[in-house]
Amino acid sequence: MSTHTRIFLMLSVLVCIGLLTGCAPKAQLALNFAPAQTDTYKTTTEMIKDVKFDQPSLNKSSFDQTSTVISVTEQRKVLKIDEKGVALAQATIQAVKVMSIIKNETRYDFDSSREKDASDPLAKLTGLSYSLRLHPDGTADVVDAAAARAVKIDGGTAGTFAKRILSDNGIVERHHILAMPDAEKARVSVGKRWSRLDSSSPGLFPSKSFEKVYTITGIKNAEGRKIAAVRMSASESTKPAPGATSVSPLGPLAKMFDTEDRYSGSMTFDLAGGQVQNFEEKLVTTYLVEDPQQAADNTQKPDTLRIRFTQSIETTRLK
Repeated sequence: MSTHTRIFLMLSVLVCIGLLTGCAPKAQLALNFAPAQTDTYKTTTEMIKDVKFDQPSLNKSSFDQTSTVISVTEQRKVLKIDEKGVALAQATIQAVKVMSIIKNETRYDFDSSREKDASDPLAKLTGLSYSLRLHPDGTADVVDAAAARAVKIDGGTAGTFAKRILSDNGIVERHHILAMPDAEKARVSVGKRWSRLDSSSPGLFPSKSFEKVYTITGIKNAEGRKIAAVRMSASESTKPAPGATSVSPLGPLAKMFDTEDRYSGSMTFDLAGGQVQNFEEKLVTTYLVEDPQQAADNTQKPDTLRIRFTQSIETTRLK
């Protein structure tokens, strides 16, 4: 074997073991699980409707808000992993906060960390567990929550929120990371994009379809780990997303309003550990209508009605 051939082979080996660039495996934006892995996540969902009516013609103004904020902290332990990297995990509820406001009046305020709330029926949620599957692409599905749901919780407001938190939709919402790409697009590079077709919540306003575009904006080192930063922006889509409906709670009056949507989000992802550090998305839709006759007058500001709907979700890895 010639000297040149030996040198070529040595260089090829160096390249492929990653001492030179080219053959080294690239980092992927995919969840990675390990046996007995334990993580703690806090997820907060927020749904708000506020109405503001300004009447310069009568020198009057009114504002009222209705909102529901639910925060659940859970410890997840991986029980086993299949050949496709899907983890069977057990989630145990460690803390719960619920705040419900109806037309500016607080109707329900619960925080499991407050001593005075220990006697509230919703306090029974802490310590309850259920099992679920966690997929590398960020999707999740419930396996068994029967034991948690069997715990009797007051049928009033506390019971309503308990059912919501332990429902399949509630569980999946807390564990499903919407920002993850499909497997074929999971390799990481700055500027890489992928998209998702999604619908807004049908419970708040006329459910719409949105095309959400995710972009990797940077990769940085933090405490010896490579962290990928992802940004999301969205615009309304003519393609129908699952669950989208054109029915508006405003009925025929909806056509009178000017509408503005602002939909954004972000994610930070630990590439070495294969885990989400933080994920958040927020959609704000505003309806605005002015008195047309006053608007044409120009001598004074017109009476204005603004209705704004906000829905958001944030998941943070605590440890």
